[in-house]
Amino acid sequence: MEYVGPSVSITDHRRVENASARELLLLSAELPTGAVRLLFLGGVAASALPDGGAAWADTEGDRVILFDGRGRVADVLQGADSSGRLLTGPISVAADARGVMAAEPGGSALLFTGGRPDRWLEPGLPGPLGGSSRAGSAVARTYLEFALAPVRPTDPLVWHVPPDGGAARAIGKVQVPENGLLGQLVNAGWAATGPDGEVYFASAIQPEVRRFGPAGDLEWVSRWRTPEPVEEPRFVADGRSLRPEFAVLQHGIALGIDGLAYVLATPEAGSDTRLLIAVDDAGELARSARVVAGTAIFGDSEGRVYAIPMAYALSRTPSSTRPAFRPFDLPALDRSGKVALEEYRGRVLVLNFWASWCAPCRKEMPLLNAFAAELDPGRAVVLGLNEDLRPADGLAFIEEIGGIAYRNAAGEGRLRDRYHYRGLPYTLILDRELRVAKSFYGFGRTIDPIRAAVLAELEAVDAGG
Repeated sequence: MEYVGPSVSITDHRRVENASARELLLLSAELPTGAVRLLFLGGVAASALPDGGAAWADTEGDRVILFDGRGRVADVLQGADSSGRLLTGPISVAADARGVMAAEPGGSALLFTGGRPDRWLEPGLPGPLGGSSRAGSAVARTYLEFALAPVRPTDPLVWHVPPDGGAARAIGKVQVPENGLLGQLVNAGWAATGPDGEVYFASAIQPEVRRFGPAGDLEWVSRWRTPEPVEEPRFVADGRSLRPEFAVLQHGIALGIDGLAYVLATPEAGSDTRLLIAVDDAGELARSARVVAGTAIFGDSEGRVYAIPMAYALSRTPSSTRPAFRPFDLPALDRSGKVALEEYRGRVLVLNFWASWCAPCRKEMPLLNAFAAELDPGRAVVLGLNEDLRPADGLAFIEEIGGIAYRNAAGEGRLRDRYHYRGLPYTLILDRELRVAKSFYGFGRTIDPIRAAVLAELEAVDAGG
């Protein structure tokens, strides 16, 4: 395809409309022996480490994987702090003078020092930490924990957190949508910090990247041309409620050691490939290439990019130590006796936290009940932990949904303080040693991910794992 140069206009900042990339990005399927940095893995952007390596949030594995400066796995971080609060579904990673921080969608981050969980940080910002460099880290709103949150014209778009973890600096201005309740979603995206303090923001729903200078001034806005029109977020009727409908276009931004900003995007709905684009210091689209979804993408200082299968990139990951689940000894919800965690040692356990006021639990629990009936109780079982203050409310709820055959214990409103879950429903898969193999927050219309995790654990048992 013939190269068409960008259209550039300048007002108080540079605005770049890119028609096409200057050159096609050539991908290598083999990693070199020299220095490289992980950019993306499994569709998730990596974050730079001070030693030249990178950190990647493994949402599916509830862990963070550290890569060295040659693209090799160096360490695995997971577990809980001294209170027992587990890392669950991290979506981004940042590193600074304090250590490595694994951030969850709500903004909380578990700080690891010396490779071990230290303490939870609550930055108090409407998004997770991510995109770090020697100059600090950045925060942007996320669509992964959606809230009907209006924004004001004076609200910042992103925040920069200094490398010592000091007070965050507000940067940029938000876009105020016509429907104010979509304010968070319209301004959701990914942020990264360059080595000299510049901050990048890649919108999640628009083909747009913004760069702010070290002083926080907007330097340029860069847009690229999509093969299909980009639909604005909107509300649609879903039964008796309204839900937001939107498409995620850009999945993250990572800064290469070649000085380019790399963005991973899905330009066509339903495509099994991704578009990798590289933007230069002027906001111009330097290179682009199609990559297979889920590929591990590395880059070197010369601008060469390497795309290898995710499984190969992780093939040398050391075995991580699964955190033990804190034990309990609770009354049965129906007061038929006691329910102790230790009773389930030797079996795979699906542990489901729920409450009568949890609307998604009403949809999820009948599906869990059907799944429980499929399991061999000598090998795997489902157990409910009810969070209602009054057990009678939980029992009435079970009757309303047609009954539940598996056992339930009464937490009497004390479970959240003990296990620090973000919300309900909250489900964990415990292995035969009562260690956390997998965790799930929320309910996404099906329990297939829970089913798959249980079956995978049983397969590992059968294989002698």
